[in-house]
Amino acid sequence: MSEELVASENEEVLWSKNVMAVLCGLKEVPNKPGLFIKDRSVHPEFSQRDHALDYMTYLIKQRQFPVPVHVDNQNWVEGDVIIYGNLVVTVEGTEDKNRGIIVGAHYDVQNNLSNCWRGSSGGYLVTQGADDNTSGTVGCLTLLRRFTKKPPKFTTIVICFDGEEPGEWNGLAVGSAHYVQNLLKDSNLTLVSSVIADMIGATPTTPGGLIVATSKQIDYQQLQAKTNENVKITSKITVLDSKSRLSCLSLSDSLHFPKYGIPTVLLSYLGGMQSLPNFYHTERDTMDIINWTTYIEAIDLLEYLSSEPLPSIENANAHLPIPNEQLVAQLMEMGFSQEQSKFALIQSNNDLNQALSLLF
Repeated sequence: MSEELVASENEEVLWSKNVMAVLCGLKEVPNKPGLFIKDRSVHPEFSQRDHALDYMTYLIKQRQFPVPVHVDNQNWVEGDVIIYGNLVVTVEGTEDKNRGIIVGAHYDVQNNLSNCWRGSSGGYLVTQGADDNTSGTVGCLTLLRRFTKKPPKFTTIVICFDGEEPGEWNGLAVGSAHYVQNLLKDSNLTLVSSVIADMIGATPTTPGGLIVATSKQIDYQQLQAKTNENVKITSKITVLDSKSRLSCLSLSDSLHFPKYGIPTVLLSYLGGMQSLPNFYHTERDTMDIINWTTYIEAIDLLEYLSSEPLPSIENANAHLPIPNEQLVAQLMEMGFSQEQSKFALIQSNNDLNQALSLLF
């Protein structure tokens, strides 16, 4: 390994550590002196996820990209109160602007006022959420940072999802559910795959090393072969069949995309519920458990998985309804794109009124 490469990797680690420290409340927010982000849970009384969203938006807007980039805070409200907010960054592809690849991670964390807490009881306790899932979040931000030097070939939508952690105030992965339900209202892209990163910071808990769980649309054996050939890291990479008992695909933001025929993978070091680390959903999920060597290698893998469409199984989406061509034409006459029309009709099982309610 050249000295130049080592220096580059060290600089990337230092940048990642600094960003993680801000999100974990260990350093003040640089664009808001005196402010520390102490709680990114979905608890309505304590949460400071809005400050985290502002900080991440600030980070992206400070960067210069060689291709057009659109930054959107996708908020949804009840009354005058913002309930959840996703950060959606669309980076235009250098070779294919019309096909899109999604890369995402959730930035919310647990506190002990939740039915998913596994740590100490009593009082009010918060976790830094360094591994779950500040590691995935900073991984996505690091990928965007890499795009300033080497932009993606395909249009890439990098999303920091809100509201993934289940608790007493929300269900599982509500931020990504909201995105999926609305993703084609303002987009003419054909979405070819999605890659979700959740817990990529700590030392792998299984002999499989870095785990890539796949949806049933993906040819996992072909993906394993291609990954082994193209990703040169020291960590072992295991691509799981969609039927594997080690798969956690349905327990993160990767839950929703396969429902709509989008080939999806979940990247994590976590393989199945049997391997939950002792700091998971506890106050012990702090920055000192991050393995920075594995973390950088996970980002290398994340970058590869999002560099081109994932290898798919032919006819894997045969169970999905085929959009009625007459209804497609009718919706297109109303001003919707062909992709928007087909997606809405698939979701609504060719019910025109339901399709319209999704599109408006």
